[in-house]
Amino acid sequence: MKQTNALERHGAAAFLQFIDTTTSGATCAEYRRDHNYDLPTYPIHAAPCYICAAEWKFRQRNNAIGIEEDTKLYDDDEKCCAATVVRDVEETLETMNPAQWENTAINGELLKQDTDRLLDGAETMSMSMLDYKRQLDALEGKWRKYRAQQDFNKWAALRHWLRIPGIRRRIETVEKDIRGETSRRSRRLQERIRKAEKLMEQTKNKLRDIYAIYHREGKSRFSECNLKRRIAVAIQRKNTHLQKSVRQTTAFHKFKQQTIGKAFRRGKSY
Repeated sequence: MKQTNALERHGAAAFLQFIDTTTSGATCAEYRRDHNYDLPTYPIHAAPCYICAAEWKFRQRNNAIGIEEDTKLYDDDEKCCAATVVRDVEETLETMNPAQWENTAINGELLKQDTDRLLDGAETMSMSMLDYKRQLDALEGKWRKYRAQQDFNKWAALRHWLRIPGIRRRIETVEKDIRGETSRRSRRLQERIRKAEKLMEQTKNKLRDIYAIYHREGKSRFSECNLKRRIAVAIQRKNTHLQKSVRQTTAFHKFKQQTIGKAFRRGKSY
């Protein structure tokens, strides 16, 4: 709980600042580094993946995570019980699984489909400009809620990702303490440690993937800036279409009146 509070206290405000400036376009393999250990200084020619860049920027701003990692190791040493430490690591990894915390109340794919349908159908929808703008206002309201959901998920993924190095250090310390022991209890602990390491890798991959998905959404045609531009264009297209329809209707009625007038005059001449 201490770690979560410190992250919220030191990182929540900074997090929103680096969402749009995180280095993009590279994978962890391209960067050729292990996420599990202390972050090295970035070489000039290298580019980290999205969540690595965010981690680096976060750690550049404060050392709250490093301090709490050291505190956790000290607490583990005070417990003097490897089984207790392993159990705590297992429980921590379970809570870090995105299935436990990811907010999916708003379906992003359905929202995108509704958005495309409304914006692309500006000319074909038979409604007034007032009704069209009302629908656009409702759409923008849904997007504000969805962006809040995105920010929560992105921040939560980073918050859990930042705990991975500390968890690995705790596992390595326990492994070192029981190394060479051949008792049945030690063998069971070693098996649990291997499972915890596997779970940690799986969790790490899930966190990295989730962060990348939400980061890329922030750069897509559905980003806040791009969506505002698309809405403005749709309103302009709708307005142009309505004006054109009015002109065509006026011209048709004028032509109809002229035709009726000519027919009436021809009738009187007989």
